[in-house]
Amino acid sequence: MSFFKEIRYLFEWLEDHALSSGAFSLWVVLMVFNSWCALLTTSGEWLWRVEFVIGNKRITDVMHCSERQMMRYRQELEDKGRIIYQKGNAKGAGIYTMVPLRPNVKPCEIKHVLSQKATMVYDYAGNPESFLLEPEKDSGKSCPQA
Repeated sequence: MSFFKEIRYLFEWLEDHALSSGAFSLWVVLMVFNSWCALLTTSGEWLWRVEFVIGNKRITDVMHCSERQMMRYRQELEDKGRIIYQKGNAKGAGIYTMVPLRPNVKPCEIKHVLSQKATMVYDYAGNPESFLLEPEKDSGKSCPQA
């Protein structure tokens, strides 16, 4: 999934759909957090995870809004079909899925080169069924934690 292409498609989508400024901001924040969880392939492409975990506090700290406001924005994004949200347990963070706007993006399973661990990522239709991933390195950025 491409961050900039998704933004372009969101703006096209907004021509026919209404979205509050708070829901728009939340969508951008979630896209940024999801991009931090992307996996690098041996060909240099970044594959975005289908699901990622982030806590409400982390989101509200970035958005400078109350949890109640953020939950209202999240519900709006769910209602409009832009995200899927699965509530976490009492102390756990929620699981988010960004619903791609680009028409040829689909979820697929890939395996890590060293561990053979499987991860669901978004891929473009027509690409090879799986990519080899480079061993995980400490890049200084990590997937956001709850």
